[in-house]
Amino acid sequence: MADTRHDWFLSQVFHHRAALHRYLGKLTSGAQDIEDLVQEAYVRIYALPDYQRTMVILYHTEGLSYDEIAEVLSLPIGTVKSRLNRARLTLREKLEPLKELF
Repeated sequence: MADTRHDWFLSQVFHHRAALHRYLGKLTSGAQDIEDLVQEAYVRIYALPDYQRTMVILYHTEGLSYDEIAEVLSLPIGTVKSRLNRARLTLREKLEPLKELF
C-alpha cells in the first residue's frame, strides 16, 4: 500500500499540481503550507542523481513502461528496474522529512 501511495504522490507532483493541492489541503492548514510542500517535493526530486531522476521522470511523468525505458536508454530491463527501485528508495528517504509537515 505504501508503494502505491508513493507512486501516486510522484505522479501528482509531476502532472497534477491542482489535484495535489486538493489532496494536501485536506492534510494541512493553508495554501502556503501546500505550496511549501509541493516546492519541497520538487527540490528533493531534482536533487536526485541524474540517472535516478531520469528513471523517475520517464516512469512517473511520461508513463513509460520498463521495456520502453530500456529501449529509449539502451539499457537492459534489469538495469531499468534496479535503477528505478533505487531512485524510489532514495526519493522516499528525501521525502521522509515532509511527513512531519502533514
